[in-house]
Amino acid sequence: MAQGSRGGWLTCCDGPDSARLVDDLHDAPIFDPRGFGDCLLEQRHGCWTFVLPPERAIAIIPWLGNKRAEAFSRLAPGRQLDTDLDGRDGHYWHMLLWDPLRHQLIGGQRLKFVHHNTLEAESMTADQSYLEHSYPGIYASLVRDGVSFAEVGRTFVMPGYQGKHWLGELIRGFVHLPEQRKIHLAFGMVSFDQREIKPEVVAAFIRCLEGSLFRGDLQLPAPRYAYPIDLVMQLPFDWDGLELSALEVIGFFCRLSSGLTAPFARLNTRD
Repeated sequence: MAQGSRGGWLTCCDGPDSARLVDDLHDAPIFDPRGFGDCLLEQRHGCWTFVLPPERAIAIIPWLGNKRAEAFSRLAPGRQLDTDLDGRDGHYWHMLLWDPLRHQLIGGQRLKFVHHNTLEAESMTADQSYLEHSYPGIYASLVRDGVSFAEVGRTFVMPGYQGKHWLGELIRGFVHLPEQRKIHLAFGMVSFDQREIKPEVVAAFIRCLEGSLFRGDLQLPAPRYAYPIDLVMQLPFDWDGLELSALEVIGFFCRLSSGLTAPFARLNTRD
C-alpha cells in the first residue's frame, strides 16, 4: 500500500515535463475525433471509444490534464487544480470515451501493456510509470517472475457523466484491451481521501487488498510511501489523520469472463 506523495486526491505536476505542460495548457490543441479515425476502437450511438498510442496522444496531453483536473476536482472540492499531469502521460496509451451527440469528452484512462520478455519491461523507470514510482522495483520483480501485465491509471469520468454507467465502460476497456494482448493481470492504484474514514476502516480495507486472492504468490516490493497500519490501530478512535496525504492502494484485477463484459466490436491490438 502506498501513501500519496502530495496532499489531497491528486498528484499534480510532479514530473520532469510538468512546468512546460502547464505553460502550454491554454494553447493546447483540443481533442478532435476527426483527426483520430485510425484510433477509433468502437462506434456506438452516444459513445465513441478511442484508444490512442503514446505517440498519437502527445499533442493532446495538456488538454487531457485539464479535463482530468476538472473531473477530479468535482470529487474533491477542496483540491481545485488547473491540471492533473505528472510528466508520465507520454509513456501510456490513452482510452477516451467521446460523446458524438454533445461533442464532448465523457471520460478516460491511461494504460500500459507490458509483456515480460520485452526491453520496455526490463528498463522501466519511475519517470515513465506511476506504478513503478509508487512501488520501486515492481517492474523488475514481475519480469523476473515471467509475469505479463497491464498498468491502469488516472481513470476519470467528467462531471456531467458521473454517477451513471460510464465507469463500467472504462472497466470494460481495461479488461478487454489487455486480454486481446494475452495479458490477464492488471495493476492499478486506488485513491481515496482517508480523512473522511475512520482509521480502523482504512486499515481493514488495506489489509483486505493486500490479502487479495488475485495476488496469488506474487512477491511485490514495498511501497515508496508505506501506510503505518500498526501505528494507526494504536491511535485514539477519533484520530482524523489530517497530517497524512491522500492514500493510494495498489489494486489487483484478475481476468474477467467475457460473458460479464461485452467485448469491443473492433479491436486495435497493435502493441
